[in-house]
Amino acid sequence: MDKKQIDKSIGLIQGYYKFLYLGLFLENIIKENDISQFAKDINIKTGTKTSFKLNEKTIQKLLKEIYNNPDKQNIFGYFTELTMFRGISSTMKELLDNNNEFKYFIKERLGNNYFHFDQIIRFIRNVLSHNIDTNILIKTEDYESQKIYLLYNQGPLINFDFKYKKSFDKYRKGNKDYGLKIKINFKKLSHNDKFFNIISIHDLFMISELCYNMIEIYKYEYK
Repeated sequence: MDKKQIDKSIGLIQGYYKFLYLGLFLENIIKENDISQFAKDINIKTGTKTSFKLNEKTIQKLLKEIYNNPDKQNIFGYFTELTMFRGISSTMKELLDNNNEFKYFIKERLGNNYFHFDQIIRFIRNVLSHNIDTNILIKTEDYESQKIYLLYNQGPLINFDFKYKKSFDKYRKGNKDYGLKIKINFKKLSHNDKFFNIISIHDLFMISELCYNMIEIYKYEYK
């Protein structure tokens, strides 16, 4: 992976995380304010002589549905989150696989936690690359090869216990216990297990934030 590709991957992770912020902010605005009155036909330019039309009535209907059902999961917020989780985990995996400098930086900072972090990122990427359903159920192919690898190496239990204060002390202010814990026993995984029972939505947010923060620190230290 050359410098141009590395910079592109780093930019993607930053972009996915910022997309989450913007997307969920807009979702919150739509939930709290009936902005369906502002809906209009939108022509998206797709070429010098072509365009694609977004229909006013469809936009209006979608905005009304979200506003009238603020506590109900909607496609806008769900796909914003799913796209971010999938994008960050996939790009982080590519960086760890193909950029030795970045991999060394993460290994040095996470220490014994690195192996567990790496395996969790791979698991998230495998599951989300093969699933688009709102109720994500894991498939055997999402974890089987990883399970076999773990059984013959470090064992089936992945236990990521991370504190920012320990790994990034000079960059961390505030709560010394701020961090995340994710534990997965690959030996106990079964086909059609609920993904969010294995890794919660909260933990997906937290590990995505960690990926973004490590990218920011890496950029600062290796600029």
